[in-house]
Amino acid sequence: MSMKFFCYYERCGRAFQKEQDLKTHMSRRHNKPKTLSEEQKDQDKLEGKINIKKPQKAPIDETCDIQKPTVELILESSGQDALEDVTELILKGKGLKEFISNDDVDLEDLSELEFLSLSHNSITKIDGVADLLHLKELNLNNNLISDISALESLAQLSRLFLANNQVKIILSLKPLKQLSELSVYNNKLYDLDSSLKILAELPKLKSLEIERNPCTLQTKNSRYKILHKLRLDSLEGEPITDVDIQICVKMFGERQVYVPKNVVGRLRANAEIQGNAERELLVQEIEELKEQLSEITEERDRLKEEKEKASKESAEYLKDENSRLRKEVAGMFVLLDEVNDLRSRLREGVGAYSSEIYEENQRLRVRLSELEKTQEESKAFRRPYTSAGMRPVTASVQEAGTDEIYDYVERKNRILINMDSKVQNFKQDVKKSAR
Repeated sequence: MSMKFFCYYERCGRAFQKEQDLKTHMSRRHNKPKTLSEEQKDQDKLEGKINIKKPQKAPIDETCDIQKPTVELILESSGQDALEDVTELILKGKGLKEFISNDDVDLEDLSELEFLSLSHNSITKIDGVADLLHLKELNLNNNLISDISALESLAQLSRLFLANNQVKIILSLKPLKQLSELSVYNNKLYDLDSSLKILAELPKLKSLEIERNPCTLQTKNSRYKILHKLRLDSLEGEPITDVDIQICVKMFGERQVYVPKNVVGRLRANAEIQGNAERELLVQEIEELKEQLSEITEERDRLKEEKEKASKESAEYLKDENSRLRKEVAGMFVLLDEVNDLRSRLREGVGAYSSEIYEENQRLRVRLSELEKTQEESKAFRRPYTSAGMRPVTASVQEAGTDEIYDYVERKNRILINMDSKVQNFKQDVKKSAR
């Protein structure tokens, strides 16, 4: 990192310290000392973050002049009689300036030590930690440590706390494959990408605190960039939520994003529930579609049969109807011939009959005229003669001649009426046959 950036962040640090001193001065001036919670809230507002628990500095025992660890200090703090029996050691706020082997104590004798707390001291060197090969948890918060190369040999270390120190590079953490929890809060890390690249090689790392470093202050949306690069369950003391994952996915598009186990579990459960529900719906829809398909197939077969049957019936019907119509047409032609024949015969018969009637009528007229003459003669004959000596015609003779004439005429009239009725009946029969 260039000197320009270093000077910039040094100026930022001095400005921050001046602001804090000014606040303390104003608080004392008005005789209103702030409580720890109020001071913490102000600190959070200034830092632009909420709910990030910053390790508090414990008061250092100023009466203690110890600058290096001693056997007496170690045994007294651990409550053990021998260094080989010590498994837990808390040297918090003891005024230590370095943690290395010296004439009084050889730290290699702490062969069984698993938990070590050196927080709230003024330690600058931690070379003695390199001999604690069984160490699983190490607390170095609130010291002046800048070099952490001694941590490379701690292969079993799972929890490491380095908050409020002067660490600039974390390359020495690369061999710590068992590390699951790390705090480098408020250090001097400048390059976020290189730091994340190193942390990405720690397969078991699930919890990280990296706020208040220059690299996070100068990087926009650093939280989601960290979530994008690392497989974490917790960041800055807060669990990873579904909202964090959604925002991260939205910001980084199609790139792969690690989903924590707790979120994975919830997502899997939701996916399984949703998948089961969708599967059931799909099965129901498939069954309904099968039933509909079966009904459609049956309906298609039925319509096909009806169509074939209708086609056959229609063909037979058309054939029969055609045959029937042909017969009717042939019969009509025959009937037409008969009608024409009847008409011709009727014309001939009517003509002949009309001539006979005309002749008979003429004969009747002649006969009637003769009868009229005879009647006149008979009338004249019935006149009484007184001088010619002729015999007068009696009433019986006169009546006999008249009755004979009228009977003859009546018979002829009846014959004519019968002839007319026959002609009319014949005409009606001809008309009916024509229809």
